[in-house]
Amino acid sequence: MRNYTSLSYGDIIPDDLQSELIFIRDSLKQCFFRIGDIANEIYDGHSHTVQRDVINAAVGALCGKSGRTVRYYSETALFFPPEVRQEFEVLSFTHFVYAHTFGASWRVYLEKAAGSLSRSAESIAAELSRPAVVHEIPENLPSESPPETPGTPILGESDDDEEFRLEGRRIKRADLAMKYVDLLASVSEIIMEFPLAQKDASRLSDALRSLHAALPAVLAAANS
Repeated sequence: MRNYTSLSYGDIIPDDLQSELIFIRDSLKQCFFRIGDIANEIYDGHSHTVQRDVINAAVGALCGKSGRTVRYYSETALFFPPEVRQEFEVLSFTHFVYAHTFGASWRVYLEKAAGSLSRSAESIAAELSRPAVVHEIPENLPSESPPETPGTPILGESDDDEEFRLEGRRIKRADLAMKYVDLLASVSEIIMEFPLAQKDASRLSDALRSLHAALPAVLAAANS
């Protein structure tokens, strides 16, 4: 029996359909960016006197999208100028959405994605967000305390036991840092997938930006 888990996209999808899907991807990206650009142009044209949510709702009504979706388009379009879009033209709009969540490190994400086209946008975001501390845990670290034998000092009575305790704390902190990163990815996915009211989605987006801003401090504390 053939091992289907080892199949590549090229093995599954015929060449002609691959080309068609790539064309659709690029067309959708151009359309989504254009919708975002239009919403931003209208906002600027009203000298910022009309609320963005009102403009997004109006634009969405005409193009068949919710105001919340138009807000994602406009925020992404505002963040990435045309020259950056052109530089990473091989990527999908979803890649740009995820790159936006990385703030000042957006280029790191896009360059990684451009070199890993066979991977999903979500998996790349998860990899780049994962704290490096997990790779620094010694491979030979005992998974449990050694059994007591005659002459062996009880826990807490030797420098080795203290080091073991501290290493255990580092592992726990690394695990908590990974959970923090997973939380960021989950909130990002909830914002994109759930049919939330605009005010609720905006609150989550603001919270996500704050959580991302605190990520360096969390990772530094996990390494301390």
